Amino acid sequence: MGGQLWMPRHAHVARFPNWGPWAQRLPERPAFCGVGIGFSNIWCVSLFAQDVRALEMDVLLIDDETEICLLLKRMLHREGFRCDMAHTMAQGRERLAAGHYKAVFLDIHLPDGLGYQMIPEIRGKQPDAQVIAISAMDSERQHAENSGADLFIAKPFDKCSILGGLRTLGLTD
Repeated sequence: MGGQLWMPRHAHVARFPNWGPWAQRLPERPAFCGVGIGFSNIWCVSLFAQDVRALEMDVLLIDDETEICLLLKRMLHREGFRCDMAHTMAQGRERLAAGHYKAVFLDIHLPDGLGYQMIPEIRGKQPDAQVIAISAMDSERQHAENSGADLFIAKPFDKCSILGGLRTLGLTD
């Protein structure tokens, strides 16, 4: 009997068997370095600095399509980012007031307004946050960029376009 524990792609793990039940009670994506002992089983983990940097980054996803938010969240989570979701501009404002984000994925067409109207608010509340506008309408690109978006990604998107965009903005290696 053994257990599996999620680790970033550059993590090194050494462990002894029979730690499955204990590992299942850990958070889904623990961020730690060092050695631990649990139920007389020992595990050891070391992370490279780039993985720790990603694990410390929070991302806000503002999109009225739940499936898009869940897809982005899963994709970014696998890369070590923590994500919060909002489905309206009002919810996005609440999250911005309560947290600190390195990046905000912002849908253009939301139920309570146009997403690029929020860009000045994002800049005012979190000036260091990178704003990534997303929309199914590529024609919105110019308007989003003129409103201050750092990047525009057209839907449907894939992992390469999302991670490439984060790389372009210096948020991941």
